[in-house]
Amino acid sequence: MTNGYTRDEIEKFEGRLKTDPATGCMEWQGYRLKKSARSRSLPYGNAYFRGKTLLAHRVAMMLHLGHDIPAGKHVLHRCDNPPCCNPAHLFLGDAKINSLDMHAKGRAAHKPRGHAISDTLVRQMAATGLPITTLCELHGREPAAI
Repeated sequence: MTNGYTRDEIEKFEGRLKTDPATGCMEWQGYRLKKSARSRSLPYGNAYFRGKTLLAHRVAMMLHLGHDIPAGKHVLHRCDNPPCCNPAHLFLGDAKINSLDMHAKGRAAHKPRGHAISDTLVRQMAATGLPITTLCELHGREPAAI
């Protein structure tokens, strides 16, 4: 056993990966979720692991960590490539970090509450020296919009 997982489990999983030499992404070669206008899901890999169907990048992180993903944690991609399972391209975050990451990468279904504001207004607000929570209250905005 290596890190709580057997060598066979690790080799079977790694056998379904193909490394892209240009990006370093280790892309899942098995079944992928299909992207559709209705579901908006991205082509994440689906892996059957220890009797369960899991997202392949979550399995990659589990194998890397040597244990299950902690409750409430998401596995996010630095490379923004859904089928990538390279642990160096993955990181753990909670729902809030996942949401901020999606917005930063332009993949959110809708804008943060309050909608984004102009750079000019942000500079004017920053120049006041007031705490961001106070500025948000004054302008009726959510912090994510600023």
